[in-house]
Amino acid sequence: NGLSGYAGKSNWVRDKESRPTALYTAMPDGMKAPWREDLCELRATDHPAHSVEEFSAYLDEYTGTRPTDRFLDPSIVSSHDVCLSLRGLADVMQYMINYAGADRSYHEESRNCQTFSADFLGFLIGQKKVEPYHPLMRVLYKPRHHQFLYDC
Repeated sequence: NGLSGYAGKSNWVRDKESRPTALYTAMPDGMKAPWREDLCELRATDHPAHSVEEFSAYLDEYTGTRPTDRFLDPSIVSSHDVCLSLRGLADVMQYMINYAGADRSYHEESRNCQTFSADFLGFLIGQKKVEPYHPLMRVLYKPRHHQFLYDC
């Protein structure tokens, strides 16, 4: 669990610099362990933003070159309505567990946060043509939307 390795520090929560963070305090002790660089991990944060404008304001608040900034030049590439019927918190978490369970590997060049994001967005909005953000990630990208559905 990468976030436990970072003591619960996440760019997506306001108390990132607190000791301990609320995220780390809420984390069960069994999840507090070093991570393995060859295995994927699940990181999900229920961000409080309710609109693209609120999320953009959050990004703006932490963008810049100061030591306390988290983002250098963020951009919102797209925003869509979720098309799934089963889209509650428990459903979303189960989809993520299914995805990670189908292939536990992590590869910086081909199975990483960008490929997960493309797969997850495509799954949530019912679109097959979603690709990773960076052009180099698109070269080896193979969509794996189906891995969210199956509990194997």
